[in-house]
Amino acid sequence: MPDNGRDPADVLAELAAAAPGAEPVVLESLGPPAGAPDEAPEGALDFLFRRLQNAFRVAVAEVDAEWGPPAFVGSVEEETFPAWSDALLLAVWLRGGVTAYLALRHEAPQDPLTLEAGALTGDEVAELLRWHPELGEPAS
Repeated sequence: MPDNGRDPADVLAELAAAAPGAEPVVLESLGPPAGAPDEAPEGALDFLFRRLQNAFRVAVAEVDAEWGPPAFVGSVEEETFPAWSDALLLAVWLRGGVTAYLALRHEAPQDPLTLEAGALTGDEVAELLRWHPELGEPAS
């Protein structure tokens, strides 16, 4: 379970039911403390990534146990990775017209790695593609 003590499946269910498209919920965050030097010690980011990658796998397994397997799970390095996502790792479930996801992100070198849960409605995915058609169709 992520370090905030919240069950990933519960968080996704809340997001999907109450507020798809709302800000994602950060389940876990690892990274440089405030005021840390700009450059992390060599290997530090890899260590943090592996640790959060494990938390991602555990969270995916927890959601899988309640919702079934994701429609997509993979890494940005894979050819089939959804073009609309800016995550490093992503798991997507399609439930009742909502695209729910778990994502491992790292926005910038000075930012922490985050494991987050979010939900987009079908309309929000369509809107995203209307504004940015170059992103292509989401994987299903």
